[in-house]
Amino acid sequence: MIEILQIALIGLVAGITPGPLLTLAISQTVAHHRNEGIKTLLAPFVTDIPIATVSILLLSSLAYSNIVLAVISFIGAAYLVFRAVRNFIPAKREESEKKEPMSLKKGIITNFMNPNVYIFWMTIGGPGFITLWNKGIFWGAGFIVALYASFLGGGITVILLADRFKGLTKSNGYKWVLRSLGLVLLFFAGRLVWEGIHRIMNS
Repeated sequence: MIEILQIALIGLVAGITPGPLLTLAISQTVAHHRNEGIKTLLAPFVTDIPIATVSILLLSSLAYSNIVLAVISFIGAAYLVFRAVRNFIPAKREESEKKEPMSLKKGIITNFMNPNVYIFWMTIGGPGFITLWNKGIFWGAGFIVALYASFLGGGITVILLADRFKGLTKSNGYKWVLRSLGLVLLFFAGRLVWEGIHRIMNS
């Protein structure tokens, strides 16, 4: 169950942290309407299918190599530390010009061009999904639902608040929420490091 909780929290952090996709979604909301921001957040439902499939197939072929899986765990930990640091020092949001929305298309392009998506599925998403899938279809489905429900729920919440309260992402309350979730990410990064060390010791 802790794996489901972990991926839900990671999805929530990804959903509310001002990365490339959320920044674009907020810009679309400010420039057009909150519905355009929400459309932007739907991009992962298109882009993640091929990225996740390739990642999971590659990882499945490496499932019996403890050394390789340990390295992946260490890279995943480094990725989570990177995300945590970004929560303490969030990126600034750029304003969007008044143009034709094309929100979903812009979101898809942004997500495909974001290296963090590939790193996530190769180091966090892929291994986590395989681990739970091996426990049963229910667990694998739970992983997907927890990830995207928390990501989309968090992102939509930010979009609605940003539409209602201008300047939300610059508020101290929002910054402290990000910092608190950053500490949670550091905890999960520590777990990945321990798992990597454990795999090496058992290799």
